[in-house]
Amino acid sequence: EMFTKSQDNTMDSSLETLLNGNAPKSGESPSKKARPNTLALVPWSGENAKDFFCYRNGLVSNAVDECKRELLTPDDGDFIGSWLLTEISFWDNEKERMVLLTTRMLITVKYDFIALKQLDCRKVPLDVIDTVIIGDLAYPPISLIPSRNLSGVRTMWNQGKPLPFIKKWNPFEKDIPFNTFTSHPLLWHTDDDSGERKIYNVDDFLNQLMETMDRRIKTFQCCVQHKPILLENYVGLGALIHNKNSLGFFKVRGKFSF
Repeated sequence: EMFTKSQDNTMDSSLETLLNGNAPKSGESPSKKARPNTLALVPWSGENAKDFFCYRNGLVSNAVDECKRELLTPDDGDFIGSWLLTEISFWDNEKERMVLLTTRMLITVKYDFIALKQLDCRKVPLDVIDTVIIGDLAYPPISLIPSRNLSGVRTMWNQGKPLPFIKKWNPFEKDIPFNTFTSHPLLWHTDDDSGERKIYNVDDFLNQLMETMDRRIKTFQCCVQHKPILLENYVGLGALIHNKNSLGFFKVRGKFSF
């Protein structure tokens, strides 16, 4: 049973303004500056963009071609677009993920940019997505985690039901009925006039997702909500260390790469 609740905000407003927290200020060169001052320093640590393996020329496009060739089937529908985004897990761990969108599927891929191979894949039919939340990433009021001051998008297919206790407190549980995405750190290290910049931008992903799901939204089979995206991390020292050191990304780390 899908949600039938109507959203007060109309969809005719520009989607580009919904996530403007990720946009750099005009007149500044993203490739020559650190993350904007208006954004949180956590989990960003201001490292060199070249430390990211995906920064190497042609690596992302080659990975996209490989995933399209090996993962997509005729049943998935027509290919729409691909992105390299940051996925935030239920336990607030940041992870580098490739996202493929077709007319029928939302596909999330864990890709090893060092060994150049796929490690994991998750396909979610667009027909099962019942809620899309667009807004700022936020922690509970009593959380000790510093504010992110970033925007994102969450797609959900739990029909409004809360997570069972076992899933909610099991850090190894993979069957979580939602995805949370925000922009990849390289968004702030790519020139504005570069077409490559879109692949790191969650705003561009959101635009394409909304257009693809337009029919379901208009018939109230999918509810679009504009509100903070809650990350239920109250203390989360492990997640804080994980994110501060970008452990969810494939990077050069001194003499080691992982």
